[in-house]
Amino acid sequence: MSSDIPTKRWAVAVTVDQGRFSFLRETVPSATAPLDSTSLSPVEYLLVAAGGCLAYSIQAAITARHMPFTWVTVNAIGEKAPDNPSRVQHLKLSVSLGEPLTDPNMERVLEDAKRMCTVTNTLGAAPTVDVQALRQAVRV
Repeated sequence: MSSDIPTKRWAVAVTVDQGRFSFLRETVPSATAPLDSTSLSPVEYLLVAAGGCLAYSIQAAITARHMPFTWVTVNAIGEKAPDNPSRVQHLKLSVSLGEPLTDPNMERVLEDAKRMCTVTNTLGAAPTVDVQALRQAVRV
C-alpha cells in the first residue's frame, strides 16, 4: 500500500452511566465508502464490543474496590492493517471517568478490568475462527 494513502480508521465511544450502556459512532466516512447512518459496520461492532466490555469491567473493578463511580467512557479506535489479509492491526482503548482517580488507583482499576474483560482478552489471544458452509440455507 502506498504511503500517501491514509490508513483506514474506525472509532466509537462507549459509555456506561448508572448501569446504562450507550455508544456513539465517531468514524468519519470516506469518499469511497460513505457510512450508512442507520447502522454500524462489522468493525465498528467489534470496537463497541471491546470498548463496552472494558467499560463494564472498569465499573465492576471500581465498585469492587468501593470507590466512587458515576460514569466511564471508553473511546475505541481501530486501525486497518496496510497489507493482507484485511484486518484491524491496532486497537486503542482510551478511558475517561466521571470521578477522577489517583494514578495508583487508576492503574489498579485498569489491571483488574483488563483481567475481567472477556472481549479484549479474547482478541489478545487470537482465537481460532472456523468458517463453514451450511448445506441447508438458514436466514435470520
